Amino acid sequence: MSDHEEGHDEKGHGGGGHGGGGHGGGHGGGHEEHEGVPEWMVSFADNTALMMGLFVILLAMNMGPKATSVMGGNPDENGAGEAMSAEDRMLDLALGIRSAFNNPVSMDSKDPRDAVLVKRLREKAFGPLKQEGPPGNQETGQGPTQTDVSNVATSVNFEDGSAQFNAAARDAVIDMATRARDQRFVIEVRGHISPTERMRAGGDRGYKLAFDRAQAVANLLAANDVKWENIRLVACADNERAVPRAYTEADQRKNQRVEIVITKQLVGPDPLSRPSSGGAGAPAGEH
Repeated sequence: MSDHEEGHDEKGHGGGGHGGGGHGGGHGGGHEEHEGVPEWMVSFADNTALMMGLFVILLAMNMGPKATSVMGGNPDENGAGEAMSAEDRMLDLALGIRSAFNNPVSMDSKDPRDAVLVKRLREKAFGPLKQEGPPGNQETGQGPTQTDVSNVATSVNFEDGSAQFNAAARDAVIDMATRARDQRFVIEVRGHISPTERMRAGGDRGYKLAFDRAQAVANLLAANDVKWENIRLVACADNERAVPRAYTEADQRKNQRVEIVITKQLVGPDPLSRPSSGGAGAPAGEH
């Protein structure tokens, strides 16, 4: 009896050891190893997803329109706060490639294939009216608003009844000459007077004073290597006022000005330098 109970106890102990220790322990350990995911792997996947999302957001922001003053940002370097057009980017790329291969485009180029590139060079060199103007007490550029026809590059003021400019005006004209001396566009020099000067002018209605002012500026441009064939003098009298109703001396002086206007018209070739065509100048009897 005691032997049977002892054997039974041994079997029961062995079964308990097999079931609890062998089977139970082995099964539990295998489950944790094959079905569980390490915590560091979950964190790595989350970080990777967050980084990819950040790059997508940055890409979308870069592809969108550039910030403007209306959107709460600063206007871009191209002037009016608008993103550079695809055409301008392609033109800038072409100019850069030409320069990289030691074949830069000149503003004096007469090749019709370079006309678009020359125009882009001019836009980059002179820019719109909203760019920084000559020194003075004016917060913005003086003169009429920019149009599609031309740009007012510089405007200088004169004293009442005078065609002599001061040192600041002289420096502004000389600075303009250094930027315009090598380009092939027509430069209009427009002389203006104030309504008060027109009333004192008498019969010519101030056109002579307006022309004298334009002539003085044109002479200074030519003295600083701007070609005379590029210059056109225009006497406007008081017909194009910067301040329509000038009640103060300061407002009157704003109308007493000369504008240097860079037009989009190319200077034509000298007709006397054109080669003769088809032997038109050949002596009689020669074939």
